[in-house]
Amino acid sequence: MSLDPSRVALLLETRPLPHLPALLAHFISVLPQPWVFRFVGSQEANALISSSSLSSHIKTGKLLVDELPSKYDIKTQESISVTLTDLAFYKDFLAPAEWLLMFQSDSMICAASEQSIEDYVSANYSWVGAPWNMEVKGGNGGLSLRHVPTILQILEKETREPGSVWEDRWICDRLQTMEGANMPGPDVEVKFSVESQWTDKPLGYHLMGAGKVMIEDIWGNEERRKHIMEYCPEVKIVLNMELLSQVKKLEDELKTLKEKDKKD
Repeated sequence: MSLDPSRVALLLETRPLPHLPALLAHFISVLPQPWVFRFVGSQEANALISSSSLSSHIKTGKLLVDELPSKYDIKTQESISVTLTDLAFYKDFLAPAEWLLMFQSDSMICAASEQSIEDYVSANYSWVGAPWNMEVKGGNGGLSLRHVPTILQILEKETREPGSVWEDRWICDRLQTMEGANMPGPDVEVKFSVESQWTDKPLGYHLMGAGKVMIEDIWGNEERRKHIMEYCPEVKIVLNMELLSQVKKLEDELKTLKEKDKKD
């Protein structure tokens, strides 16, 4: 089966995180074969990806690796929002994509899921992401399926103001009132991705705050946590990232204490 350039899975990450090769390899293994993958990162992150076992996918064109130009910035949530609401970014990296699976380094799709990303494509939804609550349509962009032509219609007519709500909420707010947009309810979105709202067998999971924020109702619940580990053990790939961030935090705190002791 040949690759389909209208279906693109994008990972945008400039940090050379150790788990990135494993994360990409897993997503490539579980998404339908026609999907094309794009990794857009820094020189350091790209070197990590290119030197891994993913090199065979790079050679076949299944995985495209590009360096993020200096005109784009993804160091903060605001700068990410600026980039993902920039028409030029879509033209530079996503054309001719019709469907975009946006996945961040703290997201996971479960191999055991009875669902497929194609279920949501065939439903022709404009946007699907983990619901923020069970009352409002629209969901987190960290693991989200986006219909590119519909989003481009918004970006061609309106410019996001700096400092306004983040890009996923900004786009979803406009999709909710846009004629012709097809927004699923949160009861559908939670089956696509679990973040703060619970269902037992979603297509995937998204951790908040790059793995630094663990939702108590999900990850603090022992029964639910055990279920996730049994149903989707590959989520440990991104949980390891969270553990590494905690180690880094402790190391920084220890360094601060040592410096304080020297001054005293």
